[in-house]
Amino acid sequence: MVSVGPSPQLDAPREFPFREDQSRPLTLIRIGPRVGVSGKSLIGKDQKEEFQQYDVAGLFGLPWGWQERATGMKLDMRLLSSAGELAAAGDAGLMVTFVPCLALSSPDEMVSIDVGGGAAFFSNYKYGVQNFDGLVQIVGTAQPALAWTCISLKSTTDSDPASATRSSVMHF
Repeated sequence: MVSVGPSPQLDAPREFPFREDQSRPLTLIRIGPRVGVSGKSLIGKDQKEEFQQYDVAGLFGLPWGWQERATGMKLDMRLLSSAGELAAAGDAGLMVTFVPCLALSSPDEMVSIDVGGGAAFFSNYKYGVQNFDGLVQIVGTAQPALAWTCISLKSTTDSDPASATRSSVMHF
């Protein structure tokens, strides 16, 4: 047998392009209220009823993540969880979600996108003529985010300039 090309070097160290971040604890990234209404469906069939959603959602950083060595781009594991009310056709019920996500973000985490799939649990799955066919549903998310920092102007008598910084996150 004839081999063409460079011969493999067995003793050469292989460098993986990603480095694993050091283990870190579960962290709260953000928490807040959400409000939603139904509309035209981009995928699947349109809903038969008009829905309203009111909940509180939390995004948690999980202990696992990787960072690309050359560019600094990060790939992290996150958990999006929510609890609240889903209402339509005079009926209302509790909805709770747990969605593990992969987050791709810039080195400074100013820009990120979370993509994931998980489970939603409903106390009521029939709303008027709409029937979700069960108390547990599979749900998905794709959520880009842009973080920015605003500096507020304060009087010159304030000796703590760090207290002037306020961070915000915008979700699309």
